[in-house]
Amino acid sequence: MSGVKHCGRMRRIRTFMLIGMLLLLLLPRLFYPLPKLFDSWMPGGFIQQRHQAQDAALNDALLEASGHVERWHEAEWQQSLRQRLNHPAIGLKLLDASGHEIFRSGFIRFNGTPDRQAIVTEEGKVVGTVYMYVPDRETVLPTVVSIIIAAGIILLIWRQMGRYVVKPLEAMSAAARKIGGGELDFKLPHSAVLEVDEVRTALESLGSGIKQSVTRQSELEHQRRFYIGAIAHDLRTPLFALRGFLLRLERGLVKNPEQAARYLSLCVQKADRMERLVSDLFSYIKSDVPELSVHKERQELYPILERTLDAFRPLAQSKRIDIAVDGPREDCVIQGDDHLLERAIGNLLDNAIRYTAPEGRVRLQWHMERERVVFSVADSGPGISEKDLPHIFDPFYRAEASRNTETGGTGLGLTIAVRILTAHGGGLTARNLPQGGAEFTGWIALDHGQNTGML
Repeated sequence: MSGVKHCGRMRRIRTFMLIGMLLLLLLPRLFYPLPKLFDSWMPGGFIQQRHQAQDAALNDALLEASGHVERWHEAEWQQSLRQRLNHPAIGLKLLDASGHEIFRSGFIRFNGTPDRQAIVTEEGKVVGTVYMYVPDRETVLPTVVSIIIAAGIILLIWRQMGRYVVKPLEAMSAAARKIGGGELDFKLPHSAVLEVDEVRTALESLGSGIKQSVTRQSELEHQRRFYIGAIAHDLRTPLFALRGFLLRLERGLVKNPEQAARYLSLCVQKADRMERLVSDLFSYIKSDVPELSVHKERQELYPILERTLDAFRPLAQSKRIDIAVDGPREDCVIQGDDHLLERAIGNLLDNAIRYTAPEGRVRLQWHMERERVVFSVADSGPGISEKDLPHIFDPFYRAEASRNTETGGTGLGLTIAVRILTAHGGGLTARNLPQGGAEFTGWIALDHGQNTGML
């Protein structure tokens, strides 16, 4: 945990409180004998003089109280007597002849037994009683010292709790309010208390997770707008051309039969492009949820490659492009969906043929490597620029900013291919060849078991 690096050794709050309670209970007891020990070090004459001075002060206070019965009810005199006693531990109580309390000052013990008392009489009659409660000399100073030490320990515990518990919790409360207000950039102080630091870590993780979620949501929204714009552009261009050709034919503006036939041929081409875009969009959506659409069966890879090659040979022949094939025809057994794999490999062949100039060359080869079969599609085209290479598998991405469908596809073919191969437990990479052109390398696992049916 990061708090260990910043706060040294961490303790649980129960341990922290237990140490505080032990200090509070033990330290005052340990310091209690110190005053007596201090007295034993002092000269005997000094201690005796101090005790005699205390006794004289007490006797004076007792005489003052018993000698002025007539002033017992005076507030000014009572205040003067309190100041004369000048010690909260010394208790004084005045009772009238009937035993009713008139005045008290200082500490009066619960058992009510006085240490000194004086019965005040006038003409043989009791008019009042003075009770004085004097603490034991042997316990006063130790008690005071213990109280001071206990107060110091409480102050220390309060300060440490404020530093390692209260302040971090206040910072967490402020951070929670920031999160509620949408502000996700905050830093919380570390604490030596394990539970508090765990809450800090959890709150920082929450803020970081929300921030990542908001960023991801923003990226998805940006991608959504880009996808919609790309689809609208790719549909609008052939639609406008198709509409223009059909309007000219409908209005009879095309008198030449050869030109009319040419317009009809162009209309078919534009319709084919729109059909291809819709088909690619459907495949893209299916590849986005492969667990709903991949039907794996145990089969040989070569027949899949052969059917795919047969489908693209006419396109290659129309551009006078040579397709070279190299790989074993047997023993390449896989678990896969033949329809989707044909689509993935077909997208790679289509991409290679489109970007290869007439009289060029496309090579399809495959081989077994450990527990997988690796295949590659290479062309003699211009290759992929270093700027475009990291984004080549992004949806709707094209190296051409113009999005010209004459030289490029819908921008979904490579995305669909990599998703199909990923759904089969494989992958797809792209690179430029040293001699020129691009090479796409894919792989899927070999199967040595039995048919597993539908995934």
